[in-house]
Amino acid sequence: LGLPRSPHGKITRMACVSGRCIEGINMKQAVVTLICLLTLGLSHSALADGFSSALQQLAAKPVVRAQFQQSKTIANSSKPMLSKGSLLFVKNQGVLWQLNSPVKADLVVTPRKMVQKTAHTQSVVNLKQTPYGPAATVLLQLMSGNEAALRQHFQVTQFKQNGSSWSAGLQPKSASMKPLFSRVEINGGAYVNKIVLFDPQQRPTNIVFTGHSSANNSLNSSENALFKLAQ
Repeated sequence: LGLPRSPHGKITRMACVSGRCIEGINMKQAVVTLICLLTLGLSHSALADGFSSALQQLAAKPVVRAQFQQSKTIANSSKPMLSKGSLLFVKNQGVLWQLNSPVKADLVVTPRKMVQKTAHTQSVVNLKQTPYGPAATVLLQLMSGNEAALRQHFQVTQFKQNGSSWSAGLQPKSASMKPLFSRVEINGGAYVNKIVLFDPQQRPTNIVFTGHSSANNSLNSSENALFKLAQ
């Protein structure tokens, strides 16, 4: 077949990268480019594998109790809004947030509904009928180890392992998440220790979890009643 020639009759070199032949490219550059493409693929694979392992570790605990403290940056305010309370996660049921400060309230999130209850009021939201449904269930999907649901809305952009601790960065990719978050950062180990949610204006909401326990799997009558409200 012979070597390819330029319009002036000179022999030129061609390199094929990703199925495309590029005339006049330096062979060394072609090899470097190919290595970079392969490395990029391996990098995404490593991120996916690391995040999958972390989710499997979280999913191994059917019941988790913890304390939480939330700090939310508010537009046009020099001070963040602080709240704290306790959290109860029950696999195959949902998450119960019991707010103690600045007010007392219960918030139950299941795959189907979100219920907010105070001493005098109660509201129920069907999550399939609101665009905020996927956002309300982020922690539930995370602690359940529901990788398919998370990957439907997020891309894993960062994952680092340091001993038993890990950190992950998620980038919203679905139409329902992009208007709400610019990115999500998670730190954990055997449990989720911290979540930082950044809104589109890069204002963070920090949620820190402490005092984790998975020993007490039984729910009391009050907790069972709250979960029933969101069934």
